[in-house]
Amino acid sequence: MAITIQNTFADVVAHQQPLVLTATSTNTAQAKFRYVLTVDVNGIEVVKLKQQKNQNNWVHFDISRIIRDYLKETNEVAGVSIHKTLTANELNDSAKFIELNCYEEYAASADANPIEFPSTGNATDSFLAIDTTSQFTDGVIPTLAGVYEFNNDTTKISWLTNMPTTSKTRAGEYQVASILASGLIATVSTDIEVNYSFYTANGTLILSKDIDRFDIGLEPFVAVKSSANADKLYQSIPVGYQNLEEQTFETSMRPSLQTIYPTMKLE
Repeated sequence: MAITIQNTFADVVAHQQPLVLTATSTNTAQAKFRYVLTVDVNGIEVVKLKQQKNQNNWVHFDISRIIRDYLKETNEVAGVSIHKTLTANELNDSAKFIELNCYEEYAASADANPIEFPSTGNATDSFLAIDTTSQFTDGVIPTLAGVYEFNNDTTKISWLTNMPTTSKTRAGEYQVASILASGLIATVSTDIEVNYSFYTANGTLILSKDIDRFDIGLEPFVAVKSSANADKLYQSIPVGYQNLEEQTFETSMRPSLQTIYPTMKLE
């Protein structure tokens, strides 16, 4: 046994500063010892870091700025503001597949050159990094294997948004809400749906529509950490007045067709 990563990451990690990997080794007494960390982004090695052990023989690598260079805030899709999307869309480059390999280099003696050991006694970890600086605050640890929908299961998938529970939108205004599209790991008998419900100001239901995720444009949900799945993880769904007015996946939901100006609830 050599390297041990002390703080393995969850499947989905919100980009934040600092974002630290901590590791220990059983070989710190070796001559010219140094810890080494390689960072791969979507399958390509982008950096190799080397660092001395600290006074407790541990190491701390802050990888936040490295990842930051490969994530971007996505404000447009094909030149159109994401808030104007009329169907669900994936936010490309807002998530990246990160692979970490922590290993050692040391020399056989004080006079010898150090040798790297990238695949002997090394430790690895991987995660999908999301382009947000706010870590999850509701106590939920995101995991791609922890969200399931099958056999009429009514479990709801959590929204990934800072929108309030109730949000007002007027004619001409565009708005989207986002989700982590994760967790479907097999064929399901009852597919994911987005429910749009419209109410009068006093809370009377006037219209409710369940829209299949494929009809609304959601990409297949992610269940495996990979570079191919990274861009599909973080998706946005149209919720604004004007989005629903211009969409064609369910024309009966256009606000202008309602007899009473509606309040909408999205689930």
